[in-house]
Amino acid sequence: MTYLTDHAQHRRACFRVIEGTCGEEAFRSARRARAARPVHADVGPSELAAEMAVIYALSLLREVPLAELENPHFNLRIDAQTSFSLHEMLCELRSLPWLDRHSIPYLAPRAEGSSTLTAGTEEIERRASRWNDDGQLTLRMLLRGMTHGDTRGPLLSQLLPGLASSQPGTDGSGLDAAFEAMPSQSASVLTWQNWLDANREQAKALSGQAPETLCDLAALGHLASPGRAAFALALSMAAKDMAPVSALSGRGWAGAELMALIAEAVSLSTQAARAQAAQADRLRRPAVLAARISLMTGREDPAGNASEGVARQVLEELRRFAPRLLMWVHSRNGADGSGAISVADEQDTDPRMSPAMRMRENLMLPMTLRDDLPLHPSDAQAQGTVAGACVTILKAVYAGPFSGPSGHSRAGTGGPTNNMMPRRPGLSADLDKLASNVVLGRLVTGGYFHFENLNALRKGERIAIALLSELVETREAQGDLGFFSFDGKCVRISARPQSNGALRAEVLVDGCPVSDLSVPGNHRPTLRAV
Repeated sequence: MTYLTDHAQHRRACFRVIEGTCGEEAFRSARRARAARPVHADVGPSELAAEMAVIYALSLLREVPLAELENPHFNLRIDAQTSFSLHEMLCELRSLPWLDRHSIPYLAPRAEGSSTLTAGTEEIERRASRWNDDGQLTLRMLLRGMTHGDTRGPLLSQLLPGLASSQPGTDGSGLDAAFEAMPSQSASVLTWQNWLDANREQAKALSGQAPETLCDLAALGHLASPGRAAFALALSMAAKDMAPVSALSGRGWAGAELMALIAEAVSLSTQAARAQAAQADRLRRPAVLAARISLMTGREDPAGNASEGVARQVLEELRRFAPRLLMWVHSRNGADGSGAISVADEQDTDPRMSPAMRMRENLMLPMTLRDDLPLHPSDAQAQGTVAGACVTILKAVYAGPFSGPSGHSRAGTGGPTNNMMPRRPGLSADLDKLASNVVLGRLVTGGYFHFENLNALRKGERIAIALLSELVETREAQGDLGFFSFDGKCVRISARPQSNGALRAEVLVDGCPVSDLSVPGNHRPTLRAV
């Protein structure tokens, strides 16, 4: 018996995609909200101890010339009795379990082909950001690791001196003087073009002196309005008449439309940074944690005080694994005029109490003895998120990836694959390095932790992806947009037609479609009907 098959009916799709009933504006608003929502990092005492140790170390190195920061033999003298080499400081940091890859069994080298991990992917990525290719913390990686592109070449971006002219006076005056007449986001292209032409000559003259110390680097971006610094950089690039990627060529993306997009990115990033800072479960600032640690030195652990539990564990881990680092911080504070903290005003001291018990170690963060670096909780609050968003947009506009033939074959096809490379590799890497330099200044002043800088840059990156997706959906981009992420992955944004005739942006990370970029380090693959 012969069975006849209706092949036309057999090839018919078994599932039908329902595009949804919400409007395009509602969908895009929801996508923006997902990209900007606060990030919650699960940080334990061991990681906090390592974070505080790095901040302590950088506070001691603020006035060391940048050219000497990778010299292990450089000797730093605090006072007549206290000095140490950078190699000795590195050994103190390597002693901490969080910064030592081989101290935790599940992060030690495994047999080839084994991929089982008992820690979360996000936690592993935070730890690995401190290591070089051999899995070690080095003097070089102490100042790097914020992005994939900052680990090679010099520490400072070549674009960094161009931000010097965007600084206000030491009293904070003239913070946004050059951009106070900036058009609104909804202004016409002609309005933006006129404003761009008026500021183009100033952009050509952007040239400043490169920072010579970590303190100079922090001062360069500490008081600057994050939006003003981003506009200064965009103006500088537009003034060089750099051609944008082919998808944006011929549409004014060397000027007015680029500035309007960056203005929107700055606004969204600033709102996201403020929402993150307003979270009730936000960690205490490093300076506050250092103050609590200082108050704990010289006294016994108070029974039943759960609020000091984490700070006590941080102190004990630092005392156990990096005691000399704490001694150097105490000596630094003493040399600056703030010695040990007396406990006589807080409790009746026993005459038989030892001097070490009467006087606590001063483990406060060493103060910067400069007028241009005042510390305030809101200082540099939005720098990381704004830098991440604006740098990502500039990479997509000027250094987007292109496809090149590769000698490898895709499994099961036998055909050539596309080897993705940046259109301007040097520019893409330098923009990544610029973003790292901006957030490194926040770390040097002790205002933010390393993992907060990592999260801020990547949140800005997600905000930029949401804005770039809108360009694809509204056909302002005549083709795919793409860039290499801060993690070194190729991100491509393509337009996918919907059944209702509209376009919906599809984001691919290393060729894999993803649907939710708001989960750090764990992009969820998207599902398609077949």
